[in-house]
Amino acid sequence: SKQMAKGFEPTTVKSPWTSDEDDKVLELVEKYGAKKWSLIASLLPGELENNVERGGIFIINNHICMLV
Repeated sequence: SKQMAKGFEPTTVKSPWTSDEDDKVLELVEKYGAKKWSLIASLLPGELENNVERGGIFIINNHICMLV
């Protein structure tokens, strides 16, 4: 199926990202920009683009709130 081709496994349960993973996403967004989710996801083994985009936006928003 298309989902299996993209690496989706219905039995896989992903826990919330660690602070190290959050930092890596922020680093990659700073390097490549907040619209390069496919590229960023390809650099994070086991992560799907959609999850990286949603999680990345959440991390960016939290990071901005902490700076204010």
